[in-house]
Amino acid sequence: DNNATSTTTSSVLQSLPAAELICQLLSNYNITHIFGGHGGAIVPLVDAIESHPNLTFVLNRCEVNASQAAMAYAKLHNRLGCCIATSGP
Repeated sequence: DNNATSTTTSSVLQSLPAAELICQLLSNYNITHIFGGHGGAIVPLVDAIESHPNLTFVLNRCEVNASQAAMAYAKLHNRLGCCIATSGP
């Protein structure tokens, strides 16, 4: 039954911490590399990315470099590029 499967999937996803849920969704979209900096509000997300078996975190010096690296990766590999940034200056 398709309804039972979606209910089970929904309940599993609801029990995951937000950072792990984001990692699972990124992996579901075949994203393998996430570019960004580390610190501030995204520490739990970076930790979850680094512990996820299908994701690789690529540390960049600043958000601008991360976005350019993600764009270059996307163009070179013909896949989605992904970058993350933290809050604040």
